[in-house]
Amino acid sequence: NQIAAVGFSRFEAEIEPQLQDLFIRCFSDVLQPQHGKPMKHRRRRELRHSVGNSEMAEAKKPSMFLEDVQLPSEELQRSAFPLEEILSRNILWLVVMSVCKVDLTPAPGGMGQEKAQSIGSTAHALDILISAMERR
Repeated sequence: NQIAAVGFSRFEAEIEPQLQDLFIRCFSDVLQPQHGKPMKHRRRRELRHSVGNSEMAEAKKPSMFLEDVQLPSEELQRSAFPLEEILSRNILWLVVMSVCKVDLTPAPGGMGQEKAQSIGSTAHALDILISAMERR
C-alpha cells in the first residue's frame, strides 16, 4: 500500500529552501478548490478511493493537508489561518508556495494590546517570503 495523504500543522523553524522544495515535490500538485462538502468528508472519501484502487494510487503522489485544508489550494481562509498562526507554525514558506490567495495582513491590535506580528517585524519572515515567492 502507498500513503494517500499526509497532514500536518507546523514545521520547525529555518528549514533550508532546498529541503522545502524537495518536500513540496513529494506531494500532488493538483490545485484543490475549497468549496462543497466539508474537508473531513472529502478527505475520507479520497482515502477510501485511493486504498480501494491500488493501481491508481501507485501513479499518484500523496495529497498534502494543512489540518483540514488540502494543498495546493486556491485560498487559505484568514479566519482559520491568520498571519500570527502562519508565523508561529513556521509555515509561511509552504503557504506562499502552495496557496494562490492568502491574506498576510496583521490582525488589527486592540487598545492595551501589544503590536500585532507582521512580516516586517518578525525575524527572517521577509527573507522567507521573498525566497518562497522566487521559487514559486
